[in-house]
Amino acid sequence: MAATLLDLLADWLPHQRWYPRKGSGGARLGVAGRIELPSPTPDVRLLVLLVTVEFPPAEGASPGRGGPTASPYDAGSGLLLQIPLSLVQDGAPVLNNGGSIAAGASSGAGAADASPTDAASPATETGSAPVPGATDGASAACIGQLAPDAGRAGAWVYDGLADRRFIQAWLSVTAGATGLPGVQLWRHPAWQPDGGEELGSAALVTSEQSNSSVIFDVGGKQLIAKFFRVLHRGQHPEVDVGRALAAGGPVHVPALQAAATWTRAGATLFVVHDFLDGAVDGWTFALAEAGSGTDFSPHARALGAELARLHAALRERLPGGSGDAAAVEGFVRAIGTRLAESWKAAGPAVGPYGDQLREIVAQLNQIKALPPLQRIHGDLHLGQLLFREEEPGRGWYFLDFEGEPLRTLAERGRPDVVQRDLAGMLRSFDYAAAQAHAGSGPGAAAAEWVENCSLAFMEGYEDVMQACISRTDPLFVALWLDKALYEVVYELQNRPAWVWVPVNAVRELFHSRKVV
Repeated sequence: MAATLLDLLADWLPHQRWYPRKGSGGARLGVAGRIELPSPTPDVRLLVLLVTVEFPPAEGASPGRGGPTASPYDAGSGLLLQIPLSLVQDGAPVLNNGGSIAAGASSGAGAADASPTDAASPATETGSAPVPGATDGASAACIGQLAPDAGRAGAWVYDGLADRRFIQAWLSVTAGATGLPGVQLWRHPAWQPDGGEELGSAALVTSEQSNSSVIFDVGGKQLIAKFFRVLHRGQHPEVDVGRALAAGGPVHVPALQAAATWTRAGATLFVVHDFLDGAVDGWTFALAEAGSGTDFSPHARALGAELARLHAALRERLPGGSGDAAAVEGFVRAIGTRLAESWKAAGPAVGPYGDQLREIVAQLNQIKALPPLQRIHGDLHLGQLLFREEEPGRGWYFLDFEGEPLRTLAERGRPDVVQRDLAGMLRSFDYAAAQAHAGSGPGAAAAEWVENCSLAFMEGYEDVMQACISRTDPLFVALWLDKALYEVVYELQNRPAWVWVPVNAVRELFHSRKVV
């Protein structure tokens, strides 16, 4: 049924995988801005709509906060969304991107963007009816039809990322062929498109949870553009980390080629990286190995070694943090606050282990010195990795340096300790074994696979760093628990059927500790 654009979006948004409040309706939408892209034909309008979303307060929520919980992991009461749109007059052909790619099916796509965990959930269907003039596959991207009083009366509205004209328009802008007011662009000095290059193949990745990506080629070069759906003010970690890594010697990270920022809010709209052909995402690879009972230790050891080399590059190329007493106190206090806040939401699911939590926090508060503070990945798990089997460039590659998606941008860009990345990978091995053995439940074989991976991963890391990292150190334990409780809250809000994975892990930790 025809409606206004905001009404159409209000119905469509809660069904999108990247929408922070999946299945949640009743939000109030507003328009913060519009970016018009150059269109090749007058019957097609290519538009980036910047939409504000205000959620109604949930029953029992704290004053000033919206949503089901008052925790640092909540999406918050207000959001700024980027919604790429293609508005097509009735009867005009819709140029689909030529296919879509699901998690694990694409080489080098990094498709299993299932932060903070890796277990991919089924793709959401929009359920749209076939549309006049739509090519095969375009109906799935249809948002609806505009009412007669909605501006472009009778136009059909599509997710712009499913229309290759939208991608071609951004490519022209990025290449410098077309200026665009209100948009600041950065392009890698080594990438010099001539501005007239035509888009080759293009495919929308359909399985991501927090963003949307399109894999495309231009001038014989394969690239992947990641569009951020939830926008944040400030320098995005993907940009400053990507630029720093691109400026130095080679590391196992697909090179950042371009980035675009909406200047009014200082928010990054998208980034473009090299596409790593012939690679498989780490989650799919590890899941298959765990399911078949294959020893994953050699791969885990190589992954640990590659992570150590990445951490060394980040430490050399980006500023670190202060290690004075005030910095240590603030860092430790922040972890303790996160643990306490997340326990409010996770505690009922985990059980009566408040004494064990308080004992861990008490030991954390005794810390007077920290390892060096530096830039890290920030949300490391198997879904943020690619594995390339063949030469040249065989090995593990790291993706998605945006940090935990429910943290503020300022928090994600702060120097941290490398132990946070290590803890994230240990938790990811646990998830891989859990999903691989989901039909039979947790067992001795799965636990052995996880422990073997964990030991090999830590050994690979320590061999390169020439340092020993204790998994029983109070800081490491607190960071591991911080990650596991984050997972509990995430699963409670998004995938309740999977909450048993982090809940069991937290219980095992608490059972292993004696309360003094």
